[in-house]
Amino acid sequence: MTYPELERFLFARARAGMKLGLERMERALAELDHPERAAPVVHVAGTNGKGSVCAFVERVCREAGLKTALYTSPHLERFGERFRFGGVPLGEVEIVRRFDELQERIPWAFAEGPEALTFFELVTLLGFASIAAREIDVAVIEVGLGGRFDATNVVVPRVACVTPIDFDHREFLGDTLAQIAWEKGGILKPGVPAASARQEAEALAVLETIARDVGAPLSVEGRDFALDGDTFRSPDGRLDGVRVGLRGTHQRSNAAVALRALELAELGVRPPEQRRGIALADWPGRLETVHEEPEVVLDGAHNPHAARALQKAARELFASRPVQLVLGMLADKDAREVVALLAPIASRILVTAPKSPRALAAEKLASLAHEKHRDVETVPDAKEAIDRAIARARPNEVVLVAGSLYLVGEVRAHLRGGEAGGPSESLR
Repeated sequence: MTYPELERFLFARARAGMKLGLERMERALAELDHPERAAPVVHVAGTNGKGSVCAFVERVCREAGLKTALYTSPHLERFGERFRFGGVPLGEVEIVRRFDELQERIPWAFAEGPEALTFFELVTLLGFASIAAREIDVAVIEVGLGGRFDATNVVVPRVACVTPIDFDHREFLGDTLAQIAWEKGGILKPGVPAASARQEAEALAVLETIARDVGAPLSVEGRDFALDGDTFRSPDGRLDGVRVGLRGTHQRSNAAVALRALELAELGVRPPEQRRGIALADWPGRLETVHEEPEVVLDGAHNPHAARALQKAARELFASRPVQLVLGMLADKDAREVVALLAPIASRILVTAPKSPRALAAEKLASLAHEKHRDVETVPDAKEAIDRAIARARPNEVVLVAGSLYLVGEVRAHLRGGEAGGPSESLR
C-alpha cells in the first residue's frame, strides 16, 4: 500500500462513521499480543484542554530524559502529527509499513462489515503498535471522544486525567453535564489515581461517584491541588518558580492538572525538569502566533467553553488592540453560542468555512454573525479569507483565526507555505 492509497482508504473509513464500544479493539489487541500494555500510560479525557495537558506532561517527561510517546487527535497539518515520539511526528514510510503489518496480522479489521474497525480504532491501533515497536518510558494518550467507549479506553494507565467538562458532541455524549461526565469518567479504573480540573458541581459529583465506586483515588484542582501564582501545591509537596509557557490563563489549570498527574504517576521527574517542561511545552493551534506584521494568532476554540476561554485570553493578551476575527466552524458545533462569545472581542469578522464535509456553510455562519456584529464579511474559501484579513489589517491589529481546529490547520499550513494533508475529516 502506498501512502496516497492509505489516505484514500482512511478517508473512506472515516466517512463510514463511528461505532462505539470496545469489543472490536479488545479483540484486535489480543490478536496483536496487547501492544497497549507496552509502556506506562497517562490517559487524558475531558471536553477542552486535553491536548494541552498531554503536551505539558509529555514535555516534562522529555526534559527528564524519558523516552516519550504522544498520541493525540485530530492533527492540524499532517496525519503523522497524531503520533509523536520524543516530540517528532511519525513519518509516512513507517505509517504505511505499520498499517501493512496490521492488515496482514488482522485482515478482518480492515475488511468491510460490522466487525471491521472504524477509522479512529484503526488509527489508535496504529498508535499502540508504533509504541510497542519502541522502548518507550511513558505514553501520553488523549481520548478521542467521550471516554467510556472510546477506542483508547483499553489501557490501564498509571494515572488518569479529566480536564474541564462542558457541552460538546451532545449527539453522542448526552444533553446534561451529568451525562457527559459519566462518559468522560469512564476512563477511571480500580486502583488507578486520577487528577481532575475544576468542574461544575454537577460534573464533579458524577466523577466523585465513579471514583468511589471503582476505587480510583481522585485529586481535584482547587480542593486538593492548585497552581497559585508561580507556586504549585499538592498533598505531595510544593513546587516554586512555575512559569506556564502556553498562553492564556486557562492554561494554568491545564498545567496544574499535568503537574498533579506527574506526581501521581510516580515517573521520577524532578522539580527542575517540571519547571522546564511546563515552561517549554508547545501545543500548535492554541493561541499560537504564526505571522508577524500583522500578528496572526490561531486558536481552535470550537465550542462555548473554549470560546469563553478565548474571549478572556484575548482581552488579557491583546488589551486595546483591534481584533479582526476570521471564523469558521463545523456544522455539528454550537455556532450560535460561539459567535455570541467571540463577536464582542472583534472589530470586524470575516466568516469562512474549513475544508471539511462537516463544515458549516459560510453563509449560514454569517447570518449568525450578523445578529451580533455590524461588520461581517463572507469569504467562503479559508485561504482567501486569511489572505484578505492580512492584506486589510490596520496598524497594531491582531488577526485571530478561530472556530475549528480544521480551519486552524488549513490556515496554518497555508501561511507556512504548505497544504494540510491526511484524513482530517474524521469524526475523531
